[in-house]
Amino acid sequence: MGRYRRKSTCGYCYAIGHTRRSCPQMKTDAATGDRYAQNNVARYQNAASSRKCSYCSEGGHNKAGCSIRRGHGAIYQKTLNEFAENVNYRSVTAGIKVGSLITISQRRANKDSKVTAIIEKIDSDVRGPDYKWLNDHYKNNIAGQTEENLQHYEAYHRYGNSLKQTLNVPTMFLRSLSGNGLGYWNDSETGEYEVCEVLRNIEGTSDTDYEVVSVA
Repeated sequence: MGRYRRKSTCGYCYAIGHTRRSCPQMKTDAATGDRYAQNNVARYQNAASSRKCSYCSEGGHNKAGCSIRRGHGAIYQKTLNEFAENVNYRSVTAGIKVGSLITISQRRANKDSKVTAIIEKIDSDVRGPDYKWLNDHYKNNIAGQTEENLQHYEAYHRYGNSLKQTLNVPTMFLRSLSGNGLGYWNDSETGEYEVCEVLRNIEGTSDTDYEVVSVA
């Protein structure tokens, strides 16, 4: 059962549904010469013009009404969408999908070995890019370091910081077919790996640590 929320009551006209600050009757009275109404309207207008936005530090509005923040928010969401599309396309191309088999090359005690694992799960919903992807997207690969790209790079970080939450990168969960060889110490049956890091490794020109050997 939801909590009941009492409607606002105006302290000027005593009508229900708005407050004194937004009272239409007070504004009408002020326009017709009522000094009390005029003083109240002027007081609220002065308070609005003197406040500063916590996002852009400019006066006359707050964070909720900040046009700069709205613009940065659009860039932030566009970046997330482009990241999701990019990673999805590269994952399909590389065969990174649930049910695929992947080998991981490892070196322990001066000996090279490989472990084969099955991809059991991929977490990609509500995920964000890592710094390497952002650098490639905005600083390295798009027509050089244009001023617009750098502004978008900064806008993404600024808006993301204002949300006070951290988006995790996409990860995939593997299970070793041999029962071990995964994890931080390479001694676990299961392991969690960052999708972007695996993709960069597979797409690299040097010998790779990861190889998809069977696509689901």
